Parts: sequence; structure tokens; C-alpha cells
Amino acid sequence: MMPPKPLLHHILFLAIRFFPPLTAIAFIDLSNVPFDRMALFLDRFIRALATLVVWNMSEGVFMLWVREKNAGSSKSRGYGIVAIILGLLVLVVLQAFRAQATQFQFLLLLAALALRGMSRGSWEQGRPHIAALTTPIAHALLACFSFALILGSFSWQSAVLGTAIGLLTATVETTWHAASFQGACPTWLP
Repeated sequence: MMPPKPLLHHILFLAIRFFPPLTAIAFIDLSNVPFDRMALFLDRFIRALATLVVWNMSEGVFMLWVREKNAGSSKSRGYGIVAIILGLLVLVVLQAFRAQATQFQFLLLLAALALRGMSRGSWEQGRPHIAALTTPIAHALLACFSFALILGSFSWQSAVLGTAIGLLTATVETTWHAASFQGACPTWLP
């Protein structure tokens, strides 16, 4: 068993995991964007960020519930109730985002959230092969999603930058979970 990581490492890891939705802000000059378009972008962006935060919290509580339920702990009922409440909150914030987003933006967000859930569940349950596939795709979709939020459309340049940021972020996440590869992969891979 590996020793626990310091709190600062966890905070940095979470910050890096939340970078892909901010990708477009780092690459696009927003100084010449008209006010009405900027207001719409900020509205969508805040709603999307709220959705990501609530989704991340519900993932964490759900993973705790699964872990406690499998261990036969009496805490599993409490985690289950909190998971249900957070699941309902996810539906509310998804609906709030959907009210302002285009269908394409909403579908990109749903696909990214689904893959993030698959990644986190796979890491937690010791299935690194699945997580190694879903993690880069999830982060790349979130980075591409950020370009779709600002630009309103999608271009090949956005796809290239989004994929690059997604792969870089996935590298950090894979390194974070490198211990799960031991025994499941060839010795050179971890």
C-alpha cells in the first residue's frame, strides 16, 4: 500500500483535472468579443462549471458508497442518501445548462461527463486498461467543449488543441493512478 499523498498534491491534481474546460480561455483572445456574446458565453460557462463540480462531487460520493457497500459498512446507507441527493442536483444543473446551450454543446458535455465517470470508476475499481482509454477521450472532449462554448462552432484547430490538452491532462491522471497498473500490465508500462 502506498502512503497517502499530501493535501497540496490532491489540490493540484483536481486543478489539473479541471483545466480542460478552461482551455479555450487560454488560447482565444476575448478582448474583441461583443458584450452580448461574452455575456452568453459567461452564462453558459458558469452553468457548465457548476455541472462539472456537482458531477465530480457526485462521482466521489458514489465511489465512497460503492466502497462502503462492498465492505458491508453501516455508513453505506448515509453515502447512498447523499449520492441520491447529489444525483438529483446533477439533473437540476444539467437542465440549467441545457436551457442556455446548443444541442451540440450539451451532447459534448454529456459525452465528456459519461467518459469521466467511466474513468473514475475504472481507476477506483482497479481496471486501469479501461481508464487508460476513457481518460484521454474525456479530457479531450472537455477541452473541445470549451472551444465550442466560446466559438459557438467547431473547427479542426479546436479539435487539435483540445486533443493535445486532453492527452496532457490524461498523462497527469494516469501518472496519479500509476500504482493501479502494477500487476495488471507489463512491468515497463507503469
